[in-house]
Amino acid sequence: QGRRYSMKDMLRAIVSYPAVDDKPLYVIRKDLSGGVNSRMHGSNINENQGIVFYNVDLSTPGQTSKRPGSIQIADDVSNNNVNHLHNYIRQGYTDDLLMIESNDIYANELEASLWTWIASATASADVWGSVQCKESGLVPDDVVIAQNGTDNPLRLHKDSAGTWGIQDLGATTGASGSPVKSNVMCWYGNRVWVLKNDLLYFSDAYDADYSTAFDTVTNIFRIPVGQERGLAATRDTGIVVMGQNAIWGIAPSATPVATDKPQPLVTDRGVVSKHGWAVVGDDIHFFSTDGHRSLQRTIQDKIQLGGSPYPLSYLLKDEFDRINFAYIDRIRMKFFDNKLFIVVPTGASTFDTWVYYPASTSYMVISGWSPRCFETHKISGAERFYYGKHGNGVVYRAWTGYTDEGTTTTNGTAINYQEEGR
Repeated sequence: QGRRYSMKDMLRAIVSYPAVDDKPLYVIRKDLSGGVNSRMHGSNINENQGIVFYNVDLSTPGQTSKRPGSIQIADDVSNNNVNHLHNYIRQGYTDDLLMIESNDIYANELEASLWTWIASATASADVWGSVQCKESGLVPDDVVIAQNGTDNPLRLHKDSAGTWGIQDLGATTGASGSPVKSNVMCWYGNRVWVLKNDLLYFSDAYDADYSTAFDTVTNIFRIPVGQERGLAATRDTGIVVMGQNAIWGIAPSATPVATDKPQPLVTDRGVVSKHGWAVVGDDIHFFSTDGHRSLQRTIQDKIQLGGSPYPLSYLLKDEFDRINFAYIDRIRMKFFDNKLFIVVPTGASTFDTWVYYPASTSYMVISGWSPRCFETHKISGAERFYYGKHGNGVVYRAWTGYTDEGTTTTNGTAINYQEEGR
C-alpha cells in the first residue's frame, strides 16, 4: 500500500515550496506616429503618442529619427529680416528664387553663391505678397507682381537673355486702373485677382500691361470676409477668399459677370495672418484664432470645414499656449515632402515650427529655426525647401544636412532631439 499523507503533511509541503513571482511584462512601443499630445496627462495618452517631440521626424511609421537640419545658401545681404520668398517659374528657362528683405528684392539662380539685387521699394514692410502671372507679348510670358501694401505694385520680368525688367504699375484708379495696393493676390482664369478688405478686384484677361488692366469701379466683387488674408485658386470651386472674419468661395465665369455669386464656406472664424494658410492636395489648411484648421473635401467633392468642432492642433495644448499673439501676423505655412510646416511666434524674435503629417494626422515641433517665410523651389528638377531668417539677411535650404543654420551640412548648431513618452 502507498504511503498516506495527513492534511498537516500536505499543508507543510505547500508552505515550504518556494514561491516565484511572475515575470514582469514590458510595454515596447515601436510606433510613435501619433505624435505630440500635450492636452492629456501622460498616463492617458495613446500608445503611439508622446508628450514631447522636439526635432523628431515621424515620416516613417514604426521608427523615429532626428529630423534634418538647414544650410545657408548664397551670401548674407544685410542684418534685416528676410520677409518674403517667391519661386519664379519661367517656362522653358531656368527658374529663379526671389528674396525680399525689408524693401530690397534679390534673385538667385541655381543656388549661386551671391544674390543679385534687382529692385527696391520705397517703404520697408514686414509683410509682402507676390503672384506669378502671364503677360502677353513677352518671352517668356511669366512675370511676378510683388506688393507690400503701401508702395505701388512692382512687375518683375526676366527675359530670354537673362535681363531683368522692372515696371512700377502705378496707382491709377478708374476704367484703366492699376492693381489695388494689397499684398493678397492670385492668378485664376488668366486674370490677376486682388483682395482688399471686402473687395475682390480682377484684371483684364492675359493683358499686355497690368498698369492699365483693372477697372477699379466695375470689375469688382464685394465679399464680406473682413480684412484681407488670402486667395487660393482651386480646381472646381473657383477662388477661396480668406479674410480675418470669414472664408467664402466664388466660381467666376470665364468673363466674370454680376451673376457670379460668392458662397459662404466658414462664417464664424477667419485666418489670422496673410501667409497663415496653405494648399495641401485638394484641401486648404489655415491658422485660426484657436489653432490649425482645414477646409476638406467631402464625399460629394465639396469643400467644407472639417467635421470636428475642434482644430486639428487640439492636442498641442502646451505648444499653443506658447504662441505670442502680439506677433500673430508672422505665422507662415508651407507644404513640402508630404508635411505641412507651420511657423508660430513665441516671442519678438523666437519661433516654434510645427510639422503636421497629414498621413497620420500627427505633429512634432522643430526648435532651432527662426523662419520669417517659407518657399519651395526646384533645382535640376528636384524640389527643395527654403526659409528666410528673422534678424538676418540670409536664406537657408531646409530639411537637409545634420546641423542647423550652418554653411555646410555639419558646421551649424547641433539639433536638440528630445522625445518623452508617458
